[in-house]
Amino acid sequence: MLASLFSGDFSVDVLADASGASTATVASLVDRAVAAHVLQPSTLLTYRFAHQLFRHALVASQPASARAAGHRQIALALERADATPSELAMHWSGSEGPDVPAKVAHYARAAGRDALRLYEPSDAVSWFELALEHLPVSERGTGLAELAEAQQLVGDPRGQENMQEAATIALATHDDDLILQIIRATAPGWSALPRAGTEQTHRLLDRAIEVVPDDATRARIMARQALELSLHDSEAAGARCAEAVALARQTGDRGALYETLLRLVSITQSPHTLEVRRAGLREMAEIGSRASDVATQYFSLSAGIVAAIQAGDTTDIDRQCADADALAGSYDLAPMHWSSMARRAWRVALAGDLDRADRLIEDARTFGEKCAITGSKETSFIQRGELRWQQGRLAEMLNFARAAFAASAGVLPGITLVLVRVLCEFVDLHDEAQALAAEFGTRFESLQQGPFWSSALVITAESALILGVPAMSRTIRDLLVPFADQVAFTGTWVTAPIAYGVGVAMAGCDDPDASPMLNQAADVADRLGAPVLARMARQAPEALRV
Repeated sequence: MLASLFSGDFSVDVLADASGASTATVASLVDRAVAAHVLQPSTLLTYRFAHQLFRHALVASQPASARAAGHRQIALALERADATPSELAMHWSGSEGPDVPAKVAHYARAAGRDALRLYEPSDAVSWFELALEHLPVSERGTGLAELAEAQQLVGDPRGQENMQEAATIALATHDDDLILQIIRATAPGWSALPRAGTEQTHRLLDRAIEVVPDDATRARIMARQALELSLHDSEAAGARCAEAVALARQTGDRGALYETLLRLVSITQSPHTLEVRRAGLREMAEIGSRASDVATQYFSLSAGIVAAIQAGDTTDIDRQCADADALAGSYDLAPMHWSSMARRAWRVALAGDLDRADRLIEDARTFGEKCAITGSKETSFIQRGELRWQQGRLAEMLNFARAAFAASAGVLPGITLVLVRVLCEFVDLHDEAQALAAEFGTRFESLQQGPFWSSALVITAESALILGVPAMSRTIRDLLVPFADQVAFTGTWVTAPIAYGVGVAMAGCDDPDASPMLNQAADVADRLGAPVLARMARQAPEALRV
């Protein structure tokens, strides 16, 4: 009867201790049960019920009070045997007594942390939920933060609400330990914190930098601050991240150096920083994967893929994509799975199957929104807009482009350039496009030097040619020509070889080098195995003028 309360394997020693019988007596009874095919050996030292139905029947036949007493006896015996937290949490949760809530909370949290270390987020969620049910109010924030981190990895949308509640508690109660706990939580490479609101993130990071007790963690916080800065000031973000890398290097903490380098190569993804990023990636490779967790390793591969695409390094692209997909397929972690789906969409488009890429974008969007993946909706919009451009279907994006311009033009000037290019698809809207382009004027120098910089200029080179604005074409040519051997890649979609934008801009200002530059773009596209991009380069500028 007591053995039936073990949901899995049990040993003679623990069963004897829990029942108060001698080991010899219990061993003899277990042997009889094995002979009767009630129990069966599971290892050299453990046993289990041969049929779960029989175990369940034994459990059901016991009064609730007897089951609770039995679980308590087993829990105490397991404590004396230094059993795993998961075993202890399970049996204490079936017990009764004033000490039970504290016991369950303690062991369930430990079991959840063990599950996270093994990259089993579904199990971690179950244990953290059990712990939260038994935690006192004073520790609710800590329990919520742990649960939210696991829910993020498993793709449970409830994690967003839980992390926001934890952040609210931390800020309202000035709980610096909880703030640092939230800051240290695993976050995807594109996110400073897992699922905290933007305002909460800023406040948490600002407070954490004031109270952090060690420079290694300080460096990590500075790198996450840089990621937040990158949304509106790429130069300041790069400087802040470089400062974080320098501090991490001083500490000698390999994990901190790896993470800060990852942030550096992830947020400064413009053509201007390609060599710096590739040097950072080489240093990360020298540090080695042992200095990071699986998620960090995955996102370092993602950053490496971006750099390889921008450099047109086909060997590096294929190798790192294969490694990233293998890693994502080996662990059931929702952010990695979504990222792999989004990458599959742009790779299929690069290979020329635009219709299948359209379906894959939708699959990634559906999965991302279901799992509340930060940035998944925005990524799908970017991918679909780029796809429609390559399909020659930009006209379908008019309403979306107008809405994005109305919502974000003041914060993201590049949105204006996107709307201008869409308006160019309609001859009767060329005057509006001309007016917006004139209003944008010479602000090209102020465009953020981030992952969208080269893509925005490439599509605007088309706009300048279509609208017949040679001054704009010359400006774009001069900005892009130093990077003509690179590829415009937003991190979520391969736009075109930058030589394509240079060539189109040259055509727009009657530069005699336009044709050779467009041939160079076609050659780069051929090397990437990108037939659609190669065809665009070979048909420009005549196709655009038509």
